[in-house]
Amino acid sequence: MTCRKCKKEIPEESSFCLFCGVNQTTLKQKTKSRGNGQGSVYKLPSGLYKAAVTLGGYTLEGKRVVRTKSGFKTKKEALEYLPVLRDVQITVNKKMTWVSVYDEWKKLHEKKVSKSTMDCYTSAMKYYKEIYFMDIKNIRTSHLQNCVSNCPKGRRTRENMKALGTLLFDYAIQQDIVDKNFASFIYIGKFEKTERQAFTKEQIQVIASHIHTIPYASYILALIYTGFRINELLSLQCKDCIAYDTDKRILVGGSKTEAGKNRIVPVSRKIQPIVERLIENKPPNAFIFSDASGNRITDDRFRKNYYYKALEAMNLPLLSPHCCRYTFATLIKDVDSPATDKQKIMGHTSFEMTAHYTHTNIDDLWKIIENI
Repeated sequence: MTCRKCKKEIPEESSFCLFCGVNQTTLKQKTKSRGNGQGSVYKLPSGLYKAAVTLGGYTLEGKRVVRTKSGFKTKKEALEYLPVLRDVQITVNKKMTWVSVYDEWKKLHEKKVSKSTMDCYTSAMKYYKEIYFMDIKNIRTSHLQNCVSNCPKGRRTRENMKALGTLLFDYAIQQDIVDKNFASFIYIGKFEKTERQAFTKEQIQVIASHIHTIPYASYILALIYTGFRINELLSLQCKDCIAYDTDKRILVGGSKTEAGKNRIVPVSRKIQPIVERLIENKPPNAFIFSDASGNRITDDRFRKNYYYKALEAMNLPLLSPHCCRYTFATLIKDVDSPATDKQKIMGHTSFEMTAHYTHTNIDDLWKIIENI
């Protein structure tokens, strides 16, 4: 026989060449395959790909339950979707309750949207409690409407409830659980604008007087004098606190809208000692407004464990953390500076939105240091 590389004559059935040492055994490359139950990917005549997974259980006709998803542009996309199909619960011959549909939908949707958006849906879900364990096939608009109408919160929460209901029914339709979206008929109703609440001058003074005696009172004061939303403040890192003068600093942060992202907020002298103390000896990636161990505080944890407890300890009204933002808007309302500057600090897309946040019943408006 002839060596497959050097072409010299070598004894028949040799495993290696005596001259160049090359392996003479032709090994067929094994095609990689997925294990049983891992799923398959097929190329359709249209050029798109389809992912398919055989699940446990049988249909009423005695056939194996197969979950499929088509429309992938590449094979890679279809392969990446296989774990999602495997995670989907079997809906054939099984009661799919409102909460079980929510749990399935959440696994997929939380990968597409921000955490703050998912937090809104999580809060809205709480007010659907009375239909949690109803089969979604039996849920009608009247059931959904009753939950929305009985919600003790305002228009925004009810809008989130309708949006969540619509998304859940859309998901159920995609999974062949139902064939009609009853949440789309929910009526929100009209709401009168409620008066926004803000901390008064005297209450701000009380908070300032307790920053060294009441844990996290300083964080409340920082919310008031920066106008950051609670999640924005808690997300700030030391590298976001930038010195722009010998004794001045700015905070760069924000979220929610394009106007709100990475906005510049000057640090008021009334909270500058607080900020300086919090960033001292911390690495750039450390959170400025962290817990005692230096870890990031979640919005929920801050509200329940720190914010309201601090207000109670100071005998102050339990205004929501967002009222600190209303207070900030009130403080800058009559400051002699361009409306566009106020708009940028608040992170609003229009000054009308800033005006909407302003508490107009306080006569003695605070003046922000350095005409913020």
